[in-house]
Amino acid sequence: MTSQTERYALITGASSGIGRATALAFAQAGIHLALVSRTQSKLEAVAAAATQYGVEVRCYPVDLLQVEHVREKIAAIATGFGPLDILVNNAGMGYTAMLSDTPLVDWQRVLTVALSKTLAAEERQHGIRVVTISPGSVNTPLWDTDTVHADFDRASMLTPETVAQSILYTALLPQEAVVEELTLMPNAGTF
Repeated sequence: MTSQTERYALITGASSGIGRATALAFAQAGIHLALVSRTQSKLEAVAAAATQYGVEVRCYPVDLLQVEHVREKIAAIATGFGPLDILVNNAGMGYTAMLSDTPLVDWQRVLTVALSKTLAAEERQHGIRVVTISPGSVNTPLWDTDTVHADFDRASMLTPETVAQSILYTALLPQEAVVEELTLMPNAGTF
């Protein structure tokens, strides 16, 4: 699938997992990329792979948890990179603790990077399409973090590439169509 016009996308959490796979899928489709993540060296590795498809790729190290700086940094990206057509708000984190055992600071971190449904409601009237994709378990490095304490069969999980193809599909729908919510699950039954 390739785009018919020049498109520019900003992808958060672009240095690994779903973000990396989405960057590469978008690059293959001819979409120019502004890649955002915390680690410059990881972003540069993704950029090197993406530029092989002939698209413009720029890296922007931004920590989205530093909310006091996010608006300014994203505005600078939008101004300096080009007319952004697509935002893949992918940055996220995982927790496996019981709700009652999750510290308030951890809840705040999750909420800081997970507000797409609110954005969809606010921007629909302006012709801006927002798609919320809720993948089931995806075999990414997220499962190797300090906040995840679970032993799942990762071979039964979705791959980042499968999720990326779903994101690409929704991004390339005709302007008059939108998939507002998509729940994507592995067919093996793993949540």
